[in-house]
Amino acid sequence: MEDFILEQRVAEATIGRYNLLLPVKLIDFWKIYGFGSIAQGYIKVINPDEYISLLNAIYTSPIHAEPIPMMITGLGDFIVWENGYTVLVNLRKGDTSVIESGFNFFLDDLSDDDFLSDELEITIYPEAVVKEGELAFDECFAYFPLLGMGGNEKAEHLKKVKISAYVSIVAQALGQI
Repeated sequence: MEDFILEQRVAEATIGRYNLLLPVKLIDFWKIYGFGSIAQGYIKVINPDEYISLLNAIYTSPIHAEPIPMMITGLGDFIVWENGYTVLVNLRKGDTSVIESGFNFFLDDLSDDDFLSDELEITIYPEAVVKEGELAFDECFAYFPLLGMGGNEKAEHLKKVKISAYVSIVAQALGQI
């Protein structure tokens, strides 16, 4: 992970709590790198404890009682682990998609521009960074107005917001995914 930026080391208690709940490759990543950002800041590897209540406010899994948030994109979408699948919970569009059965290739795929574009929809992110500046670890870009309320998918409609505020706004305005 050449462009990884460390935000925080992972506590042994957190590793112990999730050791049997999350993929081994993610736990190993935590041990080596910690929580932080990769893919030019687009992917934030997060502490599930800090984001699980936000995920639960916006997403009810059809296949698993308790999906676990693993990452958040620079556009506020969650990447979660549920029932052996890596799933994108796309807050912007109000839908979900399976990225991978398991988690064997996901971290390697983050260095593939086509994967970032096709699966994680990074395309508008670089333009937003130029327009608004780099994101802090607790921030994402959000469309205003929200796409689900008639907003337009153009960079000039993106603003920096706190992730927690964005998820709350989407949950209140559009309901659960």
